Amino acid sequence: MNTPRIFTRRSLLISAVLTAVVLSVFYPVAGLDFVHYDDYVYILENFHVRTGLLLSNVSWAFTNVHSANWHPLTWISHMADVELYGLAPAGHHLSGLGFHVLNTLLLFLVFRSMTGATWRSAGVAALFGVHPLHVESVAWVSERKDVLCALFWFLSLGAYLRYLRRPDRGRFLPVVVIYGLGLLAKPMLVTFPVLLLLLDYWPLGRFRPAAPAAAISGGRANPVALRFLVLEKAPLFLLAAAASAITFVAQRTAGSMQMMGKISLSARLQNAVVSYVEYLKKTILPLDLTAVYPHPGNGIHLGKTAGAVFILAAISLAAVHWRRRSPFLLVGWAWFIGTLVPVIGIVQVGPQAMADRYTYIPLVGLFVSLLWSADQLTAGSPRRGWQAGVGLAAVLSCLMISARTHIGFWRNSHTLFEHALEVVPDNWAAHNYLGVVLEKEGNYQGAIAEFSQAVRIKPDYLESSINRGLVLAKLNLPDEAMKSFRQALHYNPDSADILNNIGYLMFRQGNADEAIATLREALRHDPEHAPTHYNLGAILAAGGKTAEASEQFKTVVRITPEFPEAHLSLGLLLMKTGSRSEAAFHFREALRYNPGEQRAKDGLNAVLGRTGE
Repeated sequence: MNTPRIFTRRSLLISAVLTAVVLSVFYPVAGLDFVHYDDYVYILENFHVRTGLLLSNVSWAFTNVHSANWHPLTWISHMADVELYGLAPAGHHLSGLGFHVLNTLLLFLVFRSMTGATWRSAGVAALFGVHPLHVESVAWVSERKDVLCALFWFLSLGAYLRYLRRPDRGRFLPVVVIYGLGLLAKPMLVTFPVLLLLLDYWPLGRFRPAAPAAAISGGRANPVALRFLVLEKAPLFLLAAAASAITFVAQRTAGSMQMMGKISLSARLQNAVVSYVEYLKKTILPLDLTAVYPHPGNGIHLGKTAGAVFILAAISLAAVHWRRRSPFLLVGWAWFIGTLVPVIGIVQVGPQAMADRYTYIPLVGLFVSLLWSADQLTAGSPRRGWQAGVGLAAVLSCLMISARTHIGFWRNSHTLFEHALEVVPDNWAAHNYLGVVLEKEGNYQGAIAEFSQAVRIKPDYLESSINRGLVLAKLNLPDEAMKSFRQALHYNPDSADILNNIGYLMFRQGNADEAIATLREALRHDPEHAPTHYNLGAILAAGGKTAEASEQFKTVVRITPEFPEAHLSLGLLLMKTGSRSEAAFHFREALRYNPGEQRAKDGLNAVLGRTGE
């Protein structure tokens, strides 16, 4: 088959320009800090990531769910950054930028290979590279999974094009392998097999009776039965199903789907259609972007939903109506709609209504529709090239300015969440995150004020009530802390987190029996809740029930091996009961996860008979 050469002088020049343009916009990310919005949980406070690329850490990445996610390649990527740069944020940000530049170039090369349209493919890549909606995926270190999974998305697409030049099972294997690696970075790639069917329709023309002149086939494509095209991709569909199942179990087990039970299916569907239109609006006019768009719950106005349904239906009908004359409209629109399905909120995970990061791959479809439509509309114009160039340059200039401005809001946690509150004043999620920042800085009164604001706006928001109660307890205000926990329990009666905190506070107030009963109730709701097992063990140990306490601590280290306090407590108990070798093991584990723990050092020296160390 006749295919365009990938590395021509023109393509190399365009690639160099694209690289320069993207870097000119995004290079300030090197000066950004980590933010108190997953970066600490993912990297700075994650023992397995912050200790680097060790074999044990790689094993952990494949065998554990952390932060409601199972994405081992993403964890390994963060570990590799720690090996290269330590825990300084600049290197981690630059790695993310490097992936984004590479994705931009791959997008250009893949579309040029598929369509033979050099300048339109370059335009799509340029829009992708500088659009402000992509700032979050690049500027937020924890969203490494976005840029990493997109890398495998485009590589898989390139492998698919290679397969089509000489189809056989052996040449399809790289598609399956690369796609599988992408799913290990982020399961959002589950829609990729369906996307390939769309591309088979256009521009590859593999099942249209009147196929367009696709560059991959060097002319008119040979139509293939749709059934064959689906069966051809069966391995990809199986991988997608497996990844979907693993993700569902991981997120449900971690409790990140709690909000789904509080929001009706109809409200989730309403939010989905409204979010689609919001994404469209922000693609065209990227203003008021923020890291936190709080979910409206069951309060979406029916008129707003009806308007969104009308807009989506009108665009969809137009794309179907013009599919013969302009198949790129249907494919681009379906790309946008379809790739957002896993994150559109029908299965609600987390407190957000939508997120800029979710558009990283979906926007490609809109850019394809835009560039190919512009080319079709200007066909026959004597100034076609000049008009297209000036128009694209003007659009890119505006997007570049907007993206640079938005990057500034990611400078640190304060600027990020204060900006979120400027965009959405009653942003209960942003109030909560800002409260966490203030607490870590030691500004407890400011933290309480932010948590209280979040609770005022959304009384059933579990996290804010718990956070406020914890700070009040830290300030030795047990009655006020208990009131905050009780308020949270009213809205979330089955929450092990709340019951655990109430039980521990009861113990601090001298009510050991009531505390134990409350903690056992928490474990009835969540038998694998490690903090509750630890607190129950501590209370039992204080009451002299050594054997029962040891069992609780053993359960903790089974569930969460990187829990140094549990290893220390278990070591101290075992040292009293004569199990000195086992006690030594747990003291070593406590020191492994917390090298500065002096009590573990003293305990280890004692069981080994050392002195003066």
